Amino acid sequence: MAVQAKQRLKPLNAMDAYLVRLESPITHMHTASLLTLRRPESAGPEYVQVLFQLLLSLPFGATPPFCYRLYRGRRWRKPRWEVLDEVDIRYHLRSERLPAPGGRDELTALIGRLHSIPLDIEHPLWQCYLIDGLADGRFAIYLKMHHALADGGTVVRLITSFLSEEPVPFTLELAHERRKHVFGASAPPAVPTASGPGKFAALRMAASILTAQYKAAKRGDDPEIVAPYVTPSTPFDCPLGPDRNYALQSISLSRLRELHDRAGATINDLVLASCAAALRRYLLDIHALPDRPLVTSVAVALEREEGHTDEGNEIAGVYMALPTHLEDDRARLAFVHSSMAKAKKMLLSQPKAAIQMYLQLTSLPFALSQMSGLGTLAPPYSNVTISNVPGPRETLYFHGALVEHMYPCSVIFNRQALNITVRGCTDYLNIGLVACSKAVPDLQRLADYIVEALEAMEARLV
Repeated sequence: MAVQAKQRLKPLNAMDAYLVRLESPITHMHTASLLTLRRPESAGPEYVQVLFQLLLSLPFGATPPFCYRLYRGRRWRKPRWEVLDEVDIRYHLRSERLPAPGGRDELTALIGRLHSIPLDIEHPLWQCYLIDGLADGRFAIYLKMHHALADGGTVVRLITSFLSEEPVPFTLELAHERRKHVFGASAPPAVPTASGPGKFAALRMAASILTAQYKAAKRGDDPEIVAPYVTPSTPFDCPLGPDRNYALQSISLSRLRELHDRAGATINDLVLASCAAALRRYLLDIHALPDRPLVTSVAVALEREEGHTDEGNEIAGVYMALPTHLEDDRARLAFVHSSMAKAKKMLLSQPKAAIQMYLQLTSLPFALSQMSGLGTLAPPYSNVTISNVPGPRETLYFHGALVEHMYPCSVIFNRQALNITVRGCTDYLNIGLVACSKAVPDLQRLADYIVEALEAMEARLV
């Protein structure tokens, strides 16, 4: 179907433009969300097929950011969104059915295959798959969007705006009201910012942060402070192949809160410590554990400008030491808490302009290596990316179907071939792991180790 568009152009902010330019035949810059849902008890055998026809009827052409296509003119030098009046819905909405028995293995294999396929830049950069055939009468929705369209928090709010708090049939009127409620609410907690300094002052502040990080890393007297590009060697440093592996797990938030009370640690501390323990165990299994901490990049939200809460990216990456070199649970937890506190104090106490300048300086070698095709030669800026994205806390439904889980699915790069992202949803913390199939061929084992690490902490931290 031919798509007509007026010449309505929307500029991208610096971070979104950067994410567009990182797209390559081997590095796919889309993220995704996987929702698993339970059909209503009254649903008939044709429920999912009827739901698919309902989705096809939605006016995505009138709904930002689903109607934003990358403008052809000066696409890479000065990327802009072209606002379409309609979209080719048959390209964007598709259906799949899992083979029997429709369990976790079949689902993650399908998601890995779908996540390996790049988005077509001739269309708005998103696709949605309705997946039938899950065990116990369940089904799933897989939505992937280019990272330049939305960061993790924005994606959660977009999805949540299509859901309801009651098991009622989906209607556009309900979705519009929900969208106003979700995006009209205050944004998630973000880094506070003061009035911004000028560019040269911001550059001096950013350079000062980098200097302090590299001096500390060179001295080696404080293993809790790390610097980008100063990383130990791991199997995750490999060049990317075309295929992605996907794995998932869930942790009860009630269990995490109980452990939080007993251990005196934050939920984020517990997540990072569990990831550190799981990575240590996995690397020991394959005889590849470094003798010093891994370097991890942890995404944090920045404060958004007034009126810009529903589009684009406002995030920063904090570099912290992940204590894979420590065997004791208590020592790992204390190390994580201290390392994150030092990393945040060093970076996030600065004005937003300085933080953004720091991001530009630290990402420049990475961006040049990735875009030039030399990403296999440049050192990785971190060994693994770990993100914790807040999600909806209330019980939610889509067209009467209960949303059980909302799993994330993120981006990997040359020589940074592993990503771990967690997202809260009702009473669960849902974990989604993405890796190059060459780097981590048995990714589900690593995902299972994260939950087993939490169970070990529960048993030991009494």
